Amino acid sequence: MTTYEIYSKILKNFLINFNVSERVKTKNHRIEKTIKKFKYLERLQFLVNQNNNFFEFDLNDFSNDAFPKEIKWLFFSNTTRFLKILEKAINELFSEISPNVSFLSVQNFFDKKGKIFSKTNKHIPRFQIITKPVSDHPFTSFKSLGADLVGKFIFLKGIIIDVSIIKIIIKKAVYLCTLCNFEFTQEIREENFKPFFRCPSKKCLKEKSGNNLFLNTNETVFQKFQEITVRENFLNDEFFLTDRLLKIKLLGDLTGNYEIGESVTAAGALLPSHLKSTKNKNFIDSLSMEACYIKRNSFPFLYPNRNFKIEKEIMELFTKKNIYSTFSESFAPFVFGNSDVKKVLILSILSNSLTNNKTGLRGHESINTLILGEVGTAKTKLLKFVWSISPASIYKSGKNLLQKNFFSQTLTNENNQKTLEKENYFTNFNSKIVCLDDLNKIKEKDIFFLNKIFKKKEIFHLKGRQTTEKIFSNSIIAAATLEKDFFGKSLSQKQLNPFFILVSEFDLIFLLSCIKEKNQENNLAKHVIFSFKKNQKNRPETKKIEIPIFRSFFIEARQIFPSLPSTVFDFLIYNYIMWRSHHKENYRNQIDIKTFIIIIRLSISLARLKFQNLVSKTDIIEAIRLIEISKKSPNKVPDFSNKIEKEQIENKIYLIIRDLSIKCKKWELELSWLEKLILKKGFSREEFVSCLGYYEELNIWKLSVFSGKLIFIR
Repeated sequence: MTTYEIYSKILKNFLINFNVSERVKTKNHRIEKTIKKFKYLERLQFLVNQNNNFFEFDLNDFSNDAFPKEIKWLFFSNTTRFLKILEKAINELFSEISPNVSFLSVQNFFDKKGKIFSKTNKHIPRFQIITKPVSDHPFTSFKSLGADLVGKFIFLKGIIIDVSIIKIIIKKAVYLCTLCNFEFTQEIREENFKPFFRCPSKKCLKEKSGNNLFLNTNETVFQKFQEITVRENFLNDEFFLTDRLLKIKLLGDLTGNYEIGESVTAAGALLPSHLKSTKNKNFIDSLSMEACYIKRNSFPFLYPNRNFKIEKEIMELFTKKNIYSTFSESFAPFVFGNSDVKKVLILSILSNSLTNNKTGLRGHESINTLILGEVGTAKTKLLKFVWSISPASIYKSGKNLLQKNFFSQTLTNENNQKTLEKENYFTNFNSKIVCLDDLNKIKEKDIFFLNKIFKKKEIFHLKGRQTTEKIFSNSIIAAATLEKDFFGKSLSQKQLNPFFILVSEFDLIFLLSCIKEKNQENNLAKHVIFSFKKNQKNRPETKKIEIPIFRSFFIEARQIFPSLPSTVFDFLIYNYIMWRSHHKENYRNQIDIKTFIIIIRLSISLARLKFQNLVSKTDIIEAIRLIEISKKSPNKVPDFSNKIEKEQIENKIYLIIRDLSIKCKKWELELSWLEKLILKKGFSREEFVSCLGYYEELNIWKLSVFSGKLIFIR
C-alpha cells in the first residue's frame, strides 16, 4: 500500500467517524439532550443529492483530538498533495454512500475508458473543495513569499489592484474518435493547454489517420476562472513596499464581481505560475496562489479603521492656515522641487469625487494631468506616490497594458453592428485615480482607444433625464518619457505621431527637465547639505504628513461639494475674458471653454482641501496661476542641445591635453604651446579658454598666470 493510499484511508475514516456533540431541546422545550452530528457525512450527502457543488473543510477541526496528526502535518507541509488525497477520499466515499448516482457513474465510466491510454486519467469531480481557515490564523507576509513556501498553505490579506473578467475554461476534456469510437479524457490544470489532434488508439496509429478527433462537449467539464492581483495592505506599509504584488487564481464558486480597491482575505496553496520568460526582477512575480478560500471585506478606503492618533492629526490639519503649502511640502518629500506639479497632483486627487446632486448637472469633476520629461526626472516616483495615497487608484505601465488587458478590445460583428467594448477598468470602477506610466510606450491602437475614453468624459447629463450612456469619472494622471529631440523628429515626419493626438486631450501638461537653472541648482545643493548635516540636534523639526493621514484626509475632503457664489462667478468670467483678450495674448489661441472648466474644477478642489463650502476669489486666482504654469512649462525648459554640443567640444579638448600629458609624462604644460596645438586641431580660442575654465572649476587642473603653465592636480 502506497503512502497516498494510507493517507486516503486515514482521511476516509476521519470523514466518516468525525462528529460534533450538540445539545438540542425536545418538543416541550424543557429537556435538553445531546446528539452527535456527523457534519462531513451530511456535506457528502448534500453533494450526492446535488444540493451543493462544493465541499467545505474546516481547518478549525485540526484542534480536535480525533484529527490525525500526520494529516495535519501533511496539510501545512504540502497543501496541494493534501487536497488531492482529500479529493480521492471523497470520490471513494461517493460509491459507498450512493453507488447508483447518475453523474458519478458517468464519470467512472469515462475514467475506465481513459485508463486504456491516457496518463492523466485522475478523476476530476464536479465539486470544489473549500478550506475554511481558523479565524485567529496568522497572516502570511508578502516579504516571506519564496521558494520555501511553494506548495504550502498561505493565508494573506490584501487589496485588489487588478481584476480580470470571468472566463470559462476546460477542467477536463473528453475526446471521441469518429473512426474507432475510442474515447479518452485529458486533465487540464492550467488556463492554456495543448489539446490532442490525433487518436492515440492502436487502430488509428497503425492506419496513421488524423483529424478524426472531436471534443465531446456534453461530457467535458467546464469551470469558471478568474484572476485577481492583490498587494499587501498598505495601511501599515511604507510607500516603497507597495510593489509586492501576487496573483490569485479563483475557480468555480470563488469567482465573483470583485472591484479594484476592495480588501480581501484569501487562503490557498502557493504555486509557480509557469512563466516562459525569466526576466522577472522579483521572485514573487513568478508565483501565484490557487485559492481554496476567499472572503470579501469592506472597502478600506471608504471605511478606514482609523485610530485616535490619525483623527487627532486630521483635526490639527483643519486648524492650520497654510494647509495648502503643508500638503505640497509633504507630498513626495523624496522628490526635490516641482512644488507646482505636486499641488496640481493633490488637486487632481481631490477633484475625483462623487457628483453633487444639488446641482442641475451630473458630470465628471476629474482633472487629467500629463507629466512629460526626460529620464531621471522622478516621474515614476510621483505617480507611485499618488497611487499610494489615493483612496482608490490603479497603477499601470504602458508597456504592460496589453498583457494585462488594461485597455478593452473592440469586438465587431460581421453585420457592422455596434461595437461591444469591455470597459472593465474605466466604466466599472468610477471615482478612482488611474496612474499610467510610460505612456509613450503604448501601441497605436491603445492610443486611439484611450482617446475614445477622453471623448466620453465630455458628456454632461441633465438631472431627471434617462440615459443609457455611462459616465466616466476617473482622473487620469500619466507620465511619458521624452527622448532627445523628440519634437523635432516627430515634426520632420510626414505623418503626425498618434501620441500627439493623445497629449492634446489632457487638461494640464507639465514638462520637466534634468537641466536646472542656477537658482534651482543652488537650492538643491542647500537641500542636500541640510539633509546630511552631522549635527542633528540643531536641525529644525519639519513634521511631514504620513500616508495614512493623507488617505484619511482625502476621504473626508471628498464628501464636501463647494459651490460658486454669484460674485465669485462674475469674478471668474471677468478674469477669463481679460485673460483671453489683453493680459495673456501669447496664449490666446490655447485658451478656450475647456480652460474655463478646468479653472472651476481646480478652484473647487482647492476649496475642498480647505474644507470650505464656498469657492473664494483666491481659489480662482490660484487655479489660473497653475494653468499659466502648465502652459509656460515648455518655455521654462532651456535649450540643452547647444549646451550638450559645447560640453562635447570641451571634453574633446580635455582628452587632447590629458593624452599629451601622459605621453610627455609631465604634470605641467605651457599654455602658449597648448593654445597653438588646440588651434591646429580645428578648435577656436574661445573654446580653448572655456575648456580651461570649466575643468579648473572641477579641480582637474590649476592655471598659473605668472608662469603661464597648466598644472594637473594630483
